[in-house]
Amino acid sequence: MTLDELLLEWSYRSEKGYPLVGSPSDVSILKEILRELKLPEDEIDALVDDLEDDPQDLNTPGDDGMEDSPVQKEKEKQNQDKFDKDTKKQSEEEQDLISIIDDTQEPLLNLSSEELERLSQKINTADELNEDFDGDQIENTEEGLIQQIKDAKLSPEVLKRMSAELLGDKLGFEIKEYFGKGGKALLQNEVFGVAFSKMKETGDIIEFVKYIKNPMSFREAYPSNVGNLMTPFENTFSAEFLSTLLRMDKGYSGISVGKGEYFLTLLCSDVSFDSPYEVEGDLTWGDKGMEVKNAGAKPTGQKAEYGPNSHDAMFTNIFSFIKNSSDNPTFKVKGKEIPTSKFSNMKNFRKAIKGRWPYKITTLYGLLSPENKKPFIDLVDKEFKNAYKGLPNNNELELSNFIEDENINASKFELEWSRSVVKDYQQAHDFDFILFLNAIEGKGGYELMLSDDINNNLGLKGSGSPIEVYAQDGLPRWTASSVK
Repeated sequence: MTLDELLLEWSYRSEKGYPLVGSPSDVSILKEILRELKLPEDEIDALVDDLEDDPQDLNTPGDDGMEDSPVQKEKEKQNQDKFDKDTKKQSEEEQDLISIIDDTQEPLLNLSSEELERLSQKINTADELNEDFDGDQIENTEEGLIQQIKDAKLSPEVLKRMSAELLGDKLGFEIKEYFGKGGKALLQNEVFGVAFSKMKETGDIIEFVKYIKNPMSFREAYPSNVGNLMTPFENTFSAEFLSTLLRMDKGYSGISVGKGEYFLTLLCSDVSFDSPYEVEGDLTWGDKGMEVKNAGAKPTGQKAEYGPNSHDAMFTNIFSFIKNSSDNPTFKVKGKEIPTSKFSNMKNFRKAIKGRWPYKITTLYGLLSPENKKPFIDLVDKEFKNAYKGLPNNNELELSNFIEDENINASKFELEWSRSVVKDYQQAHDFDFILFLNAIEGKGGYELMLSDDINNNLGLKGSGSPIEVYAQDGLPRWTASSVK
């Protein structure tokens, strides 16, 4: 390796692009290069000492005689690769804009001469740095404007923005009209506005306009009851655009909208929010009602008479009962044993007991003395009935019914309580199908199930049942095991 080659390699690896003898990191890099050349350590030390004693101008190493060096070749290759990539992108964006203007190709925009002139003026403004270009050139024909674009020196970013603006101006009304067919909720700025901006940004607007002329039905897109919502559209739209549609969840008129609902309404011809049929569910699929539930969602609707905090009053009275009883069980908090009498409020007390809430009650029951167990369980049963008045089979869910061998079978109670909540949900909303979904970014797994099949497929979390449920707070949570 020549001196110039050595200096160039050193510069290439240096943080600033040129080496500094006073920089410990640059000196370390030089030593590393010399070791790669198999120089003995004593020679490396001597060379570095000499260099520090008599530093030369290392900022601009020459290229003479280095045309064939590996370092120089690699730099030339990287520069060429970047140039080729930029050129290809510029060519693609240029062709996209030309295709939009050309009325021999879809979509047919039928631009007027005035619209062509306005675009021509934009090209002049964007291309004013090109000395070889005639800035006074104004075109009002397709052929003239296409040639103007080819002659101009426009960046890929400018070309893409022009395409998006042109398509947005010409196709915006048609797209908004299509959104409105799915229901008024889709016309909100947080829905239509976000989706419209994203399809222009990603370039999906052309394919979207083509697609909405003949959208697929739900069963055409999803012939199987298990799959991924994104899959049928991956070859039509960008992943970024599909992911945006999948994650939208802006509510409307006091009604919550879950992730995936706008996605299905926009891309399936027979799915909508508004329907002439008297059906129940988040969405209408043909003449059937469909509920959409994301992974970990609550199996309840807006008609439920209980909620996530329904068990708070029960634990408040449990806490009071134990503090006033002859028992004073202790719980470990940050490595210290704390007696119940030392807890200042119910929430800290409840948090100190391990497990989901049915298991917390089981733990407390096991810690109480025999004389306090009966009044404790009577209190729990009373408070449970008050907290979940509207629940079917309320009397059958008294925890005293789940005592086996002097212990409460919390798992059995948790499952039966969850089933009762789900049954109440089904009766209140009377939907025909439920679509379990995972709308986490980059995901989209789903499973469609008949409402009548839900209860028989329920099992506790970790059981491997088709639908797994668990008590998170005052309500269960559920998801289909197949949903990824």
